[in-house]
Amino acid sequence: HRKNVVLITPEIASVYAQLQALRSVAIVDGLIAASARHLGAVLVTRNVKDFTGLGVSLLRVIRITISRRQ
Repeated sequence: HRKNVVLITPEIASVYAQLQALRSVAIVDGLIAASARHLGAVLVTRNVKDFTGLGVSLLRVIRITISRRQ
């Protein structure tokens, strides 16, 4: 649904440039972090190491597998 899409605005691009000045960040990770930071959102991920130190609130997701009894 379109309401769940975050467009890359000039403001988010500016935050992305600030993050790149802190350390080298993959483009996609940087844009995700910049979007979360600009929006004041919590970034939910299983891969917190890619976002650590970027000034973004992080929530680590742990994958849990539940087997069904037959």
